[in-house]
Amino acid sequence: MPVTTSPLPAPPLLSRSRRALGIGALIALLNGCANSGPQKQEEPVVVEPEMPEYVYDRAFSSDTLYALLVAEIAGERQRFDVMLSNYVQQAEATDDPLVTARAARLARYLNASGVALKMAQHWLTLEPENPEAHFIAAAELVQDNLLLDALPHAEFLLEHGETSGLDAIAARAQQNHHPENSAKLLEEYRRLLQENPAQPVLLIGASLLYQDLGDLEQALTHAQAAAALQPDDFQSAAQETRILQQLGRHEQAQEKLAQLVERNPGNAHLRLQYARTLLKTDLGAAQKQFEKLLAESPEDPDLAMTIGLIELEREQLDAAKSRFQTLLTSERHRSSAHYYLGRIAAAQQDTAAAREHFKKVEPGNDYLPALSQLTELMSASGEQQQALELVRQKRNSASKPDQMEGLFLLEAHVLSNQNQLAEALHPLQQGLEQFPDSTKLLYTRAMLFARLDDLPRAEADFKRVIELKPDNAAALNALGYTLADRTDRLEEAYQYIREAYRLAPEDPAVIDSLGWIEYLRGNHEVALKNLRNAMELMPDPEIAAHLGEVLWVMGKKKEAQQVWQRGLQLEPDSAIILNTIKRLRTRP
Repeated sequence: MPVTTSPLPAPPLLSRSRRALGIGALIALLNGCANSGPQKQEEPVVVEPEMPEYVYDRAFSSDTLYALLVAEIAGERQRFDVMLSNYVQQAEATDDPLVTARAARLARYLNASGVALKMAQHWLTLEPENPEAHFIAAAELVQDNLLLDALPHAEFLLEHGETSGLDAIAARAQQNHHPENSAKLLEEYRRLLQENPAQPVLLIGASLLYQDLGDLEQALTHAQAAAALQPDDFQSAAQETRILQQLGRHEQAQEKLAQLVERNPGNAHLRLQYARTLLKTDLGAAQKQFEKLLAESPEDPDLAMTIGLIELEREQLDAAKSRFQTLLTSERHRSSAHYYLGRIAAAQQDTAAAREHFKKVEPGNDYLPALSQLTELMSASGEQQQALELVRQKRNSASKPDQMEGLFLLEAHVLSNQNQLAEALHPLQQGLEQFPDSTKLLYTRAMLFARLDDLPRAEADFKRVIELKPDNAAALNALGYTLADRTDRLEEAYQYIREAYRLAPEDPAVIDSLGWIEYLRGNHEVALKNLRNAMELMPDPEIAAHLGEVLWVMGKKKEAQQVWQRGLQLEPDSAIILNTIKRLRTRP
């Protein structure tokens, strides 16, 4: 089965503070699905020292006193640029630690990163043992991703009883995902752990680095050690549950968080983490947790959007409709609310309302899906030409490259749905003239070439996609399936499909392809196992055709007929099932 699909991500639930040493927690729901997207790790939020007021009664020169006085007056008048400039000048001119400290704090307060680091480093030349100077230096170096340079400052703070920064450094390394840097940092963390074996912040940092390097068992061991030292700590629990989820041990992750939530019912962060873990296995339970969070923060539009998506996934259409209608007043989610209200209206056969909602979706994540559904509704009502003209009009007025690329794809999709396959090649060619390395356009054109029986061109486009993106499981699977279905190059096809399976072992389309090629290679038992699995994961007419054929050839004709009947219930006019039945029943 050559085609795989991917859901669209919903907006994150939490945002980042630029001034914090950590990056905050980002939560993402997939477009109404139970799977959560790639999760960004949570870094500790460090409370920065407030900027104190200094009264300078020291033996400064008259020029310095005048410059400092002007700086303070400028600050009172909100001219912080002048204030900072004067303090930096006088810090360098006087080498006075108090003036330098004031300059460093002020730069940090104003998010003047380069200046803050420069002043912190100057401060350290004057007071090498000052913890606050080390703190600002570490924070600014982390902000600039100079993590190995930040580590000595964080180590100094650790030696003086302050743990700020060590887990943040590791979390930023994981976010950046540069294995070479993570390996170097891990070596330093292991050294520090030998000296401080019972330090939770080091254990969490090491866990994050092991996780980034793919050693999940070591990552789990270190996270559990940190959690054992501080059983009620949210950060330790969150890291442990993330790794348990990566290992596929979802029940353990949920149990761990459920216990923590029970002990800390007022901790919204814990409840949010718990709700997120439940999305994979129990949407109803997840919904209850999100509803409790919304009860505590009734004006939070992100939580309302999340609950609406869950209600939509659970087919609670009236509840979801009401939820999204309330979000029409939210500037942040108004466009998404229109999109989902359009989907609900379409599901309830209210075509006029669906079209109106889809028209109101503005450029963004939901824009192309909304336009796609709008054109489908127009085509279904006989407005095929108007649908094409609408897409072309939107493309001509589009300003962003990703929108233009998507609109070329949509035009081809509209033409293809109208069975104008040769014509559908034209917008793809136009798009590739502007975006010659677009894997989406190349993949779509390859699929069209395959449908037009132009196998050499289909193969060339699939191989170009794989050249540009070697881990593109969809292209590997499609190429392998096409070769298996249309040629006698079975071993070559098998290698492509095996690689797709390695990259996407849970994708039903890939599992179907693997089962089909095993059947063509004569491995009927292996084929049957894979095709049963694919059909269970994603009931589909094409999978039903393949599974039914294998059952029929293996002598299980009654079960084969049942499988085909199930496929025809999904798509009564399925050509692949009807042709398979005809071919097998007329076979001598």
